[in-house]
Amino acid sequence: MRVCLLNPANDNDAFFGRMARFTKAAARSLGVELEVMECGDAEQAADTEQMTRIAQELVSRPLRPHYAIVSNTRFTALATVPLLASAGIRTFLITEGLFFAERRELGEPGQKHPNWIGELLPDDEQAGERLGSVLVEAARAHGKVAADGKVHVVGLNGTQTIASVMRYKGLKDLAASRDGVTLNEVLPALWSHSEAKRITRDLMQRFPEATVIWAANDTMALGAAEVSEELGRHPGTDVFVGGIDWAPFAFEKIEEGVFTVSLGGHFMDGAWALTMLHDHHHGRPFEDTRSRSTWAAATAENLATYRRLYDETRWSSIDFTRFSRVKRPELEAYDFSVDSVLKQL
Repeated sequence: MRVCLLNPANDNDAFFGRMARFTKAAARSLGVELEVMECGDAEQAADTEQMTRIAQELVSRPLRPHYAIVSNTRFTALATVPLLASAGIRTFLITEGLFFAERRELGEPGQKHPNWIGELLPDDEQAGERLGSVLVEAARAHGKVAADGKVHVVGLNGTQTIASVMRYKGLKDLAASRDGVTLNEVLPALWSHSEAKRITRDLMQRFPEATVIWAANDTMALGAAEVSEELGRHPGTDVFVGGIDWAPFAFEKIEEGVFTVSLGGHFMDGAWALTMLHDHHHGRPFEDTRSRSTWAAATAENLATYRRLYDETRWSSIDFTRFSRVKRPELEAYDFSVDSVLKQL
């Protein structure tokens, strides 16, 4: 069984590098022949032109992989999915889903392109809601509510991607469902540390009553925390900051009390996709072609536990066959949770 993972960045990228290495650990355990093709670099993921060129190289080989695992990072799936699928390579989408117009053009897995067989994507709406909930509860627990008795929230979002749209939707739904929460404003900070600092300064000066800063990734959360301190605020005491991704610095910031929370765990999605493809190859079709992965919230209370998962020297002890429904036919459903992995570490 031959599988190619198209890494949109490279091994030095904080997220995609870790994802690729975890997928390699799964491949060794499952006995899968995995090739990782690095398509971009640590500064910027590959664009459509780069991804198309690499996909064309893949389909031109005399011996093609049975499966390809791809992402829609920088909206590249419209080019790569049809190209790979039409060449007979069964294609699976992870990490970044299709935008609404892209979904209309490509359809559902298997609908217009029979060899596009499925997707496993993070539930970004859940992530946005859960991040907001943890931060609001922390502010309330510290008594940091405004004169109107409500917790006031400002936010930093990324560029216009399906991940940013759905994370923001989760936050908006949280604010709409809770009487004690006011969402003042959320502005795009482009996933950028420097832009997050600029935007946060503006937001905190216009909304001094805000005690929660919600950020759609950890890089923006770091910029927000730094500016809060520059403005005389104290993250973890009178303003509560959190993000998404489990960036390399995030656990350190949680330990220092600068971050209240970081959501992550989706770096494992490549390994889970590989497990599903292993089972597909061995005769077990997907029950659902559109699956969702779950998130874990790292806080000061559970930080030591989640750090075990980030220790790459421990990954060789994970038996990925325990997650396979071919290897373990008694499993009624896949359990790709962070806790299921931690039990083996």
